[in-house]
Amino acid sequence: MRMDSPARWWLVALTGLLFAVGGCADSTGANTEENGNGSNGPGNPADWEQLYREEVESLAAAFERENGQPPPSDVEFVRFIEHWEYGEVHSQCVREQGFDAQPTFDNGVTYEDVPPEQGLALHEAIYRCQVAYPVHPRYSLPWTEEMIRTLYDYYVDELVPCLIAEGYPSQEAPSWDSFLAGYNTEHQWVPYDVVSVDSEEEWQRINEV
Repeated sequence: MRMDSPARWWLVALTGLLFAVGGCADSTGANTEENGNGSNGPGNPADWEQLYREEVESLAAAFERENGQPPPSDVEFVRFIEHWEYGEVHSQCVREQGFDAQPTFDNGVTYEDVPPEQGLALHEAIYRCQVAYPVHPRYSLPWTEEMIRTLYDYYVDELVPCLIAEGYPSQEAPSWDSFLAGYNTEHQWVPYDVVSVDSEEEWQRINEV
Protein backbone atom coordinates (compact mmCIF):
# COMPACT_ATOMS: atom_id res chain seq x y z
CA MET A 1 0.00 0.00 0.00
CA ARG A 2 1.39 3.37 -1.00
CA MET A 3 0.97 6.45 1.15
CA ASP A 4 1.02 10.05 0.00
CA SER A 5 0.57 13.38 1.70
CA PRO A 6 1.39 17.07 1.26
CA ALA A 7 4.71 15.95 2.67
CA ARG A 8 6.94 18.75 1.51
CA TRP A 9 5.11 21.11 3.82
CA TRP A 10 5.24 18.60 6.68
CA LEU A 11 8.82 17.41 6.34
CA VAL A 12 10.48 20.56 5.12
CA ALA A 13 8.53 23.41 6.68
CA LEU A 14 6.56 21.34 9.19
CA THR A 15 3.50 23.44 8.46
CA GLY A 16 1.19 20.59 9.33
CA LEU A 17 2.39 20.56 12.91
CA LEU A 18 1.25 24.11 13.35
CA PHE A 19 -2.31 23.18 12.47
CA ALA A 20 -2.67 19.86 14.29
CA VAL A 21 -4.38 19.60 17.66
CA GLY A 22 -4.10 16.90 20.28
CA GLY A 23 -1.67 14.65 22.15
CA CYS A 24 1.86 14.70 20.80
CA ALA A 25 0.73 17.03 18.02
CA ASP A 26 0.93 20.79 18.08
CA SER A 27 -1.67 23.01 19.68
CA THR A 28 0.27 26.27 19.36
CA GLY A 29 -1.73 27.57 16.40
CA ALA A 30 1.24 29.67 15.31
CA ASN A 31 -0.07 32.82 13.72
CA THR A 32 0.41 31.73 10.15
CA GLU A 33 -2.31 33.91 8.73
CA GLU A 34 -0.53 37.09 9.77
CA ASN A 35 2.85 35.84 8.63
CA GLY A 36 2.13 34.82 5.06
CA ASN A 37 0.96 31.23 5.32
CA GLY A 38 -2.70 31.98 5.87
CA SER A 39 -5.58 33.56 4.01
CA ASN A 40 -4.52 37.09 4.98
CA GLY A 41 -0.90 36.59 3.97
CA PRO A 42 0.97 38.76 1.44
CA GLY A 43 0.87 38.08 -2.24
CA ASN A 44 -1.51 38.45 -5.13
CA PRO A 45 -2.97 36.11 -7.75
CA ALA A 46 0.01 36.65 -10.04
CA ASP A 47 2.40 35.58 -7.27
CA TRP A 48 0.39 32.44 -6.56
CA GLU A 49 0.21 31.60 -10.27
CA GLN A 50 3.99 31.83 -10.58
CA LEU A 51 4.52 29.62 -7.54
CA TYR A 52 2.00 27.18 -8.95
CA ARG A 53 3.81 27.02 -12.30
CA GLU A 54 7.07 26.33 -10.50
CA GLU A 55 5.42 23.55 -8.50
CA VAL A 56 3.98 21.97 -11.66
CA GLU A 57 7.42 22.05 -13.26
CA SER A 58 8.84 20.29 -10.20
CA LEU A 59 6.07 17.68 -10.25
CA ALA A 60 6.58 17.07 -13.96
CA ALA A 61 10.32 16.61 -13.53
CA ALA A 62 9.79 14.20 -10.64
CA PHE A 63 7.24 12.22 -12.66
CA GLU A 64 9.65 11.87 -15.59
CA ARG A 65 12.51 10.80 -13.33
CA GLU A 66 10.36 8.13 -11.70
CA ASN A 67 8.59 6.86 -14.79
CA GLY A 68 11.03 7.47 -17.62
CA GLN A 69 8.56 9.49 -19.66
CA PRO A 70 6.81 12.88 -19.52
CA PRO A 71 3.66 13.23 -17.42
CA PRO A 72 0.20 13.30 -19.00
CA SER A 73 -0.84 16.59 -20.57
CA ASP A 74 -4.61 16.06 -20.28
CA VAL A 75 -4.92 17.89 -16.98
CA GLU A 76 -6.06 21.35 -16.00
CA PHE A 77 -5.94 23.41 -12.84
CA VAL A 78 -9.24 23.31 -10.94
CA ARG A 79 -8.57 25.19 -7.72
CA PHE A 80 -6.15 25.66 -4.87
CA ILE A 81 -7.06 23.65 -1.80
CA GLU A 82 -6.39 24.25 1.88
CA HIS A 83 -3.82 21.99 3.53
CA TRP A 84 -6.53 20.28 5.57
CA GLU A 85 -8.44 19.32 2.40
CA TYR A 86 -5.60 17.30 0.90
CA GLY A 87 -6.58 13.82 2.06
CA GLU A 88 -10.25 14.06 1.13
CA VAL A 89 -9.83 15.95 -2.14
CA HIS A 90 -6.95 13.90 -3.50
CA SER A 91 -8.38 10.53 -2.53
CA GLN A 92 -11.68 11.40 -4.21
CA CYS A 93 -9.86 12.65 -7.31
CA VAL A 94 -7.88 9.41 -7.63
CA ARG A 95 -10.99 7.28 -7.04
CA GLU A 96 -12.72 9.11 -9.88
CA GLN A 97 -9.95 7.80 -12.15
CA GLY A 98 -10.60 4.19 -11.18
CA PHE A 99 -8.16 3.54 -8.35
CA ASP A 100 -8.94 2.92 -4.70
CA ALA A 101 -7.61 5.71 -2.48
CA GLN A 102 -8.54 6.61 1.08
CA PRO A 103 -7.70 9.61 3.28
CA THR A 104 -5.63 8.94 6.39
CA PHE A 105 -6.11 10.42 9.86
CA ASP A 106 -3.19 12.82 9.34
CA ASN A 107 -4.51 14.19 6.05
CA GLY A 108 -2.53 11.96 3.74
CA VAL A 109 -3.74 9.41 1.21
CA THR A 110 -3.28 5.65 0.94
CA TYR A 111 -3.46 4.02 -2.47
CA GLU A 112 -4.31 0.45 -3.31
CA ASP A 113 -1.56 -1.92 -4.38
CA VAL A 114 -1.73 -2.36 -8.13
CA PRO A 115 0.01 -4.83 -10.47
CA PRO A 116 3.13 -3.53 -12.21
CA GLU A 117 1.34 -3.03 -15.50
CA GLN A 118 -1.03 -0.54 -13.80
CA GLY A 119 1.69 1.34 -11.95
CA LEU A 120 2.12 4.01 -14.61
CA ALA A 121 -1.63 4.62 -14.82
CA LEU A 122 -1.77 5.12 -11.03
CA HIS A 123 1.14 7.54 -11.14
CA GLU A 124 -0.60 9.45 -13.91
CA ALA A 125 -3.79 9.63 -11.86
CA ILE A 126 -1.89 10.97 -8.85
CA TYR A 127 -0.11 13.53 -11.04
CA ARG A 128 -3.37 14.75 -12.53
CA CYS A 129 -4.79 15.30 -9.05
CA GLN A 130 -1.67 17.11 -7.85
CA VAL A 131 -1.86 19.49 -10.79
CA ALA A 132 -5.63 19.95 -10.64
CA TYR A 133 -5.88 20.40 -6.86
CA PRO A 134 -2.63 21.82 -5.51
CA VAL A 135 -2.28 22.89 -1.91
CA HIS A 136 -2.32 26.69 -1.89
CA PRO A 137 1.21 28.05 -2.43
CA ARG A 138 0.95 30.29 0.63
CA TYR A 139 1.61 27.23 2.78
CA SER A 140 5.06 26.89 1.26
CA LEU A 141 6.15 30.47 1.86
CA PRO A 142 9.20 30.93 4.10
CA TRP A 143 8.45 31.21 7.79
CA THR A 144 9.30 34.25 9.86
CA GLU A 145 11.72 33.92 12.77
CA GLU A 146 8.77 34.44 15.13
CA MET A 147 6.97 31.42 13.65
CA ILE A 148 10.12 29.28 13.86
CA ARG A 149 10.52 30.31 17.51
CA THR A 150 6.94 29.23 18.20
CA LEU A 151 7.72 25.84 16.70
CA TYR A 152 10.93 25.52 18.74
CA ASP A 153 9.16 26.39 22.00
CA TYR A 154 6.46 23.84 21.25
CA TYR A 155 9.05 21.15 20.55
CA VAL A 156 10.93 21.83 23.78
CA ASP A 157 8.03 22.55 26.13
CA GLU A 158 5.34 20.19 24.85
CA LEU A 159 6.34 17.65 22.22
CA VAL A 160 9.49 16.23 23.83
CA PRO A 161 7.84 15.78 27.27
CA CYS A 162 4.82 14.19 25.58
CA LEU A 163 6.97 11.70 23.69
CA ILE A 164 8.92 10.83 26.84
CA ALA A 165 5.66 10.26 28.72
CA GLU A 166 4.66 7.82 25.99
CA GLY A 167 7.85 5.82 26.50
CA TYR A 168 10.01 7.19 23.73
CA PRO A 169 13.68 8.09 24.35
CA SER A 170 14.53 11.39 25.96
CA GLN A 171 16.54 13.81 23.86
CA GLU A 172 18.54 16.93 24.45
CA ALA A 173 17.18 19.91 22.58
CA PRO A 174 19.60 22.14 20.70
CA SER A 175 19.90 25.76 21.70
CA TRP A 176 17.55 28.20 20.02
CA ASP A 177 20.41 29.62 17.94
CA SER A 178 21.42 26.14 16.78
CA PHE A 179 17.84 25.24 15.94
CA LEU A 180 17.39 28.43 13.95
CA ALA A 181 20.64 27.87 12.06
CA GLY A 182 19.64 24.32 11.16
CA TYR A 183 16.00 25.06 10.37
CA ASN A 184 14.85 23.87 6.94
CA THR A 185 18.16 22.11 6.29
CA GLU A 186 19.20 18.47 6.48
CA HIS A 187 20.39 19.21 10.03
CA GLN A 188 17.03 20.41 11.31
CA TRP A 189 16.13 19.00 14.70
CA VAL A 190 12.77 17.22 14.76
CA PRO A 191 11.80 15.39 17.99
CA TYR A 192 9.91 12.78 15.99
CA ASP A 193 13.26 11.55 14.64
CA VAL A 194 13.63 9.37 17.76
CA VAL A 195 10.23 7.80 17.18
CA SER A 196 10.33 4.45 15.41
CA VAL A 197 6.79 3.23 14.92
CA ASP A 198 5.99 -0.23 13.64
CA SER A 199 2.56 0.54 12.28
CA GLU A 200 0.27 3.27 11.08
CA GLU A 201 -1.88 2.55 14.12
CA GLU A 202 0.97 3.46 16.48
CA TRP A 203 1.72 6.62 14.51
CA GLN A 204 -1.94 7.59 14.82
CA ARG A 205 -1.98 6.77 18.53
CA ILE A 206 1.09 8.87 19.32
CA ASN A 207 -0.53 11.82 17.57
CA GLU A 208 -3.87 11.45 19.34
CA VAL A 209 -3.01 10.56 22.95
